[in-house]
Amino acid sequence: MDGIKISIVAPIMCLNDENARMTAKMISDINSSKTEISEFIIVDNASTHGVEEMKNGADIYLKQEKNRGWGGGINVGMSIAKGDYFVFANNDIEVKPGWAEKLIARFESNPKIGTISMNERGGFSGAFFAIRREIYEKIGEFDETNFPLGHAQDCDYLYRLMKEGWDDNVLLLDGYKHHCRKTYNQKEFKDKYLHHVNFSKSDFHLKWGFKEMQWEARGHADWTATLLAHPEKDRFNEYEKIKQQYDASRQNLPAKTLIVSYDDLWEGNDHWEEFEKLADEFPGFKVTFFVITGKCSEKFLKKIQKPWAELVFHSWEHSGLWQHWSKNETKTWLQKYSAPPYNFKKGFKAPAYKMTDNIQDACDELDYWIVSSPTIPTRVKKHWYTYPSEGIMHYESYSEAYGHLQNKDFSKLIDDVRQFCKTHNVTFKFISEVIITQ
Repeated sequence: MDGIKISIVAPIMCLNDENARMTAKMISDINSSKTEISEFIIVDNASTHGVEEMKNGADIYLKQEKNRGWGGGINVGMSIAKGDYFVFANNDIEVKPGWAEKLIARFESNPKIGTISMNERGGFSGAFFAIRREIYEKIGEFDETNFPLGHAQDCDYLYRLMKEGWDDNVLLLDGYKHHCRKTYNQKEFKDKYLHHVNFSKSDFHLKWGFKEMQWEARGHADWTATLLAHPEKDRFNEYEKIKQQYDASRQNLPAKTLIVSYDDLWEGNDHWEEFEKLADEFPGFKVTFFVITGKCSEKFLKKIQKPWAELVFHSWEHSGLWQHWSKNETKTWLQKYSAPPYNFKKGFKAPAYKMTDNIQDACDELDYWIVSSPTIPTRVKKHWYTYPSEGIMHYESYSEAYGHLQNKDFSKLIDDVRQFCKTHNVTFKFISEVIITQ
């Protein structure tokens, strides 16, 4: 469109000198790294500082008389953007040249990639990410009604595009920095907005009925369900593969077993007394912890060494870098955690749609099982079950259990689980992710 490939949209609200200096650095970095086929749109959300730097540094400068919020500012920029790809940039990032060319190449490598996060550590971050123009044309703007200041607005948009069938992706950048929440942390911003309803309760949960950090898994699960019900929507030629994987996953869930997902557990909020009671009450009771080992304290690790607890290596704390591991690097990590003092079960948890051949080869050679979401990678030889949230949703016989148990606090959830197990005479298997901190 008019020769523009990338439209960079930066919604900015500068309320003090410190934030203005940081913004000036970001503007300089963007201008020194964008290409001749890029445009730089700055949406000024009623800033009091750094205005001249914004005006002088933008190809297009759009002044808002009042704060539209992060997503509202992006909506203003997207409405006039000419590029094939829209890049959303926070004012608290630093970037080096080269990212634009890599971004285009990554998008062009696979039409199913709908959004790409650019950062230095892997994992999806909303500080500097991009979407295809066609996504904006299909699902529209960021939601300003439910998220007027922007909190969780990115997760909302990402979930919406994922459940339409697109994938997310991560592009690792050398020299990238993100200083984290500098707009929200401005004293002037806090004084005005700290008690705004947008920050005092989970608007995402109120809108969708699940936590914002589940956007990726739930988005893929919803797309799988949509595609299975409506094969005519298969614009990425993936129906046959997903149907085959879905049918196979249904056969892997043991009969008469209830699997419940309770999301993350944090050290200090682990409810071990409840677990102990359930272990005493239900013979064969098991809890599977997908352990994020990067910040694993030995004290806590010893605490979760229970006969009823399975410990499984979780790829997440390596922030996506595992996708680039060689087969031998993968084997080294897995063997480390299956040996003392960790004694993890011989397994690897990662999303199926990001599973590489190297990881699958390593797991095959080590005779490791794979836990994946939302479907089983084609080449996997040994598989436990789909990620629990999707696993329950995908099994009609468990739909009552899932609807009954979701969105409860822990003690109420445990009571409901206990009653359900007794009523339906099923074995109880509790699955959770554990994030272990120092």
